[in-house]
Amino acid sequence: MTALYSVNLRTMGRSNVPLLETVTVLTPLDQLPGIASRQAGPILLFLVTTLAFVLILSWFFRTDFGLAMRATGDNETMIAAQGVSTDSMKIIGIGLSNALIALSGSLVAQFQGFADIGMGVGIVVFGLASVIIGDTLSTLVSRQFRIWIKFTSVVIGTVLFRFLVAFALSLGLDPVDLKIATAVFVLLAIVLPRLRSFLRPSPGLASRIT
Repeated sequence: MTALYSVNLRTMGRSNVPLLETVTVLTPLDQLPGIASRQAGPILLFLVTTLAFVLILSWFFRTDFGLAMRATGDNETMIAAQGVSTDSMKIIGIGLSNALIALSGSLVAQFQGFADIGMGVGIVVFGLASVIIGDTLSTLVSRQFRIWIKFTSVVIGTVLFRFLVAFALSLGLDPVDLKIATAVFVLLAIVLPRLRSFLRPSPGLASRIT
């Protein structure tokens, strides 16, 4: 990521690139009548895009190739014994994730009307918190592993985490302390699922008590 900072500067040419006079995917939505429609347009576009990729990825990870990629993450030794190139799976998986990151970054830049070199600072923490919250939600919803539930839960976790940050700011939190609040949210997202499983009595203990 340190090297990528210089790559981004080389690509952008400068630290901040305005896009207000540039035609983007959101430009046709600006022609919608009414302020409410112009605000709802980007939300609808992002919602449709997210839903489309959730469906595509859910289908992809149910194919033989997708199952092999998932198995690489679950048990690399086992899938390697089946003749699958784990190195290729890792490279393809990283490439796929970075392609989705690039798409997300481009949509955010077009929505905000500018691209700044510091836009990605701290986004790894936000992503980590979103995944942890989403994984916790999926565990609460269903004990059975369903790939589409996992993807949907991560999306909901992302929105929920942003709402938590916005709620903290609405309570009068100083923007200077935003990073501290973010760290607390991440800590709670990590600790609460473990605390819940710790407080839950084991079946053996429950049978002995009864």
